[in-house]
Amino acid sequence: MSGQGAAAAEAIGGNAPNNTRSKFPSPREKTSPCFDKEDVEGLSRFLREMEELFTDYNIKEDRDKMDKLVRFTDNDTEDQWRGIPSFKDNNWKRFKQDIINSYPKARAAEGGSLRKLVEVSRKYYSLTPRDSDEVHELIRAFRAEVKKLEDRAAVGNGITSQRELVEMLLGVLDTKFAERIKDSIDNEVQMAHQVQVALARQNQTAPPVQKYHCAEERYTISEVLKHCASLSDRTPVAGVTETRKVKFEDESCSYGSSEVPVKKETIEELKAYLGRVEGRQRESEARQAELYEKLVQETMKQVKR
Repeated sequence: MSGQGAAAAEAIGGNAPNNTRSKFPSPREKTSPCFDKEDVEGLSRFLREMEELFTDYNIKEDRDKMDKLVRFTDNDTEDQWRGIPSFKDNNWKRFKQDIINSYPKARAAEGGSLRKLVEVSRKYYSLTPRDSDEVHELIRAFRAEVKKLEDRAAVGNGITSQRELVEMLLGVLDTKFAERIKDSIDNEVQMAHQVQVALARQNQTAPPVQKYHCAEERYTISEVLKHCASLSDRTPVAGVTETRKVKFEDESCSYGSSEVPVKKETIEELKAYLGRVEGRQRESEARQAELYEKLVQETMKQVKR
């Protein structure tokens, strides 16, 4: 084959992923995955990245995967992983799980843990709907950990419960905000039931039985997270005159990282402004509920006709 032909063959796919002639990346390449023993919680991500490489470069044999994996670590870690008993076996899945099991923090990060949720919760306090950034940070963190717990069927099986997760989340919210979330869920459930009743009458079918929820399962964490986000999104965020965490005092208040004196009159004006914003928000919610109720009543009247 001529030099040009060889170059063309290489350009066609000699170095492309999913080609058996492709050269597997070297651990020394800057873009290659690398396990950092100082970042144990990143182990699962490292293993996923290696799995992607194995797929891209058509690496299918378990022995080949195991031999390549240990090279993408430092010398000490490579020796430790080679010393794991299952390394001698040609069982990639078992070896990978044994690696995860040997790092408790990585195991917790992969499976989700109540301890992690507790750590997340401690970062926040008395959040209101106006604290939009913090509220959504909290929601993202909770959703990630709850999903891990649900994936391993840990919710409702003795490890944790819907009630415990809900109480943990509501515990870092302002009391009024937490009550509004509960009211919002209750209203949605009640309205949905009324619509089902109206449809049943229209279709001349048996009316639906309203479900009874015990205290343990009255609210689910997914419902609370959804309504928490919705209420926060419908509330004006903190303005330029507010901080992310405003603490009112008689003579001054904290603003950012420095202490800025604020006149008492200014504080009272700000309190009044926040009260008006909250009042308008509640009026808006009441109007929406009233309109929805009228819609249900009109539907039921049409059904009776």
